Amino acid sequence: MEPVRIALIGASGMMGRIRLEQLNNEPRAKLVAVCGRDVDKLKRAVGEHEIGLSTRPQDLYESDEVDAVAICIFNALHYEHAKQALQAGKHVLCEYPLADSLEQYDELAGLAQEQGVVLHHSMTVRAESLHRTMKKALADLGEPRCAYYRYYGGSSWYIDPDKRGDLFCALHIHFIDQFVDLLGQPEGLTAHGVEKDGKVSAVAMMQWPGGVTGTIEFCMGFTDKPGYMGTIVTTDGWCGFSTDPEMHVTATRGGETQTLAVPADTSKEEDMASFLDEVLKTGGPQCDLATGRNAIALCLECSRQFAAG
Repeated sequence: MEPVRIALIGASGMMGRIRLEQLNNEPRAKLVAVCGRDVDKLKRAVGEHEIGLSTRPQDLYESDEVDAVAICIFNALHYEHAKQALQAGKHVLCEYPLADSLEQYDELAGLAQEQGVVLHHSMTVRAESLHRTMKKALADLGEPRCAYYRYYGGSSWYIDPDKRGDLFCALHIHFIDQFVDLLGQPEGLTAHGVEKDGKVSAVAMMQWPGGVTGTIEFCMGFTDKPGYMGTIVTTDGWCGFSTDPEMHVTATRGGETQTLAVPADTSKEEDMASFLDEVLKTGGPQCDLATGRNAIALCLECSRQFAAG
C-alpha cells in the first residue's frame, strides 16, 4: 500500500508542529511539503527532514504530487483553504472549527461528496484523556444535576476576531461538545458577555430536561498563566478536574473522595490515524461531520445571543 502524500498548511504554528511530528512518524503517510508565510520558520520546523517548502498553499492544492492536505492555520481561514483544497480534489484534514457558519459547513461537506474525497473535521474534544476520565467518573455517580466549566487564558490570537473567527466557535466549542457528549443535546441555550480592550469574557448556559443545567465561562486576555477547571454535581456526589497545580480529576461519593489518574492524551494521534483510515478506506472518523456540525450550530446560537446583548 502506497503512503498517502500529504501537504501541511501552517506547519510552523503549534498545531502545525504537532501534525508535522505525527506525519513524520506515521508509516501510512508521507509528508511531501509544508507551507507557511515565513520560510525560515518552516526550515526550523522541518529540521533535517527532506520536505518541500512553500509559501503558496495554492501551489500545493494544485500539485499532482499531493493526495491530501492538513490545514493548521488560524480559524478564520479554515473554510477558505478547505474549500480550495476540496475543489482541487484533495482529501482534507482541518482543525476545528471547520467553518464559521452552517452554510459554509454544508458547502464543504457537499464539495467533498461531489469530488469523492474525505473531509475530516478534527474535533478531538470527546477523545481527550481528561474528558474520558471525567466520563468514567460520572458513570458511578448517579444522574448529573449541574455542570460548570471555566477557562481563563492569556492574550493569544484568540482575542483577535480576524484570526479566531466566530467567538463561540473559537472558544466554547470545546466544552459545548463535551457537555453534549456527557449530558445530551440541550433543550435550552443562552449566552452573554463582553469583549473590549483586548479582553473577552463570555458565558454559555445550557439546559436539559429535568432542570439539569450547564455553564461554560470563557475569559481571554486576563492572565499570563492559562488554566481551567470543571465540576459536575450529580444525585450521588460530584466529580471535577483542575490544572492547579497539575491536571487531576477527583470524584466524591458518600463523603469519600477518590483521585483518578489522567492518562497521557492521545486524542490528536487517534485523530490523524482516523483520517488516514478514512482516506485508505480502512475505518471511520474519530468525529463524524454531523457531530461537528451540531457543535457549531450550538456555538452560532450563542454568538447570535451574544451579539443581541
